[in-house]
Amino acid sequence: MKRGLGSEPVLTRRMTMKARILPALFALTLGLATLGAPAAFAGPDGPRGHGDVQRMVERRMDRMFRHLEVTPEQRTKLEEIHRKQTEFAKAQRQVLKSKEKELSTLLKSPSATRDQALAKNREIDGIKQKLSESRIQSWFDSRAVLTPEQLKKMEAFDFGAREGKGFRRDRDDKGQR
Repeated sequence: MKRGLGSEPVLTRRMTMKARILPALFALTLGLATLGAPAAFAGPDGPRGHGDVQRMVERRMDRMFRHLEVTPEQRTKLEEIHRKQTEFAKAQRQVLKSKEKELSTLLKSPSATRDQALAKNREIDGIKQKLSESRIQSWFDSRAVLTPEQLKKMEAFDFGAREGKGFRRDRDDKGQR
């Protein structure tokens, strides 16, 4: 990896296969399940419901499955990995939200101590760490289901693209052809 000003890494177009596949499979296992900000999916009339996000995730997964030409057996395994990750993340986000409210209440309390607030913050960090580790584990579980050829195909798949724009091989860094 090249180094830029101040010895910061500069990404080049020639990333290793592993470095390009990691983010793609990571996005697969997330399936947007860990996005907790409904505003990110807001339509012109306000936030969309959970069903809209779920349908969007399913459409993207279907597109990816078609692109990778997964077998029915692989599809079942990948959907099960995604389902487990989604359920785990949902439960952890509920706990996280509760702990963050507790921290907020604690910080507003005149009798709270610094040690109490820091301990609550460590609890919150622990939950975030569990979520992160779970996503990584799901990524490796998903990767194990795919063939080497499918992993190569994964490099060209753009998980964040709108329908009909899911491949970026012929585009530059700004999405231009």
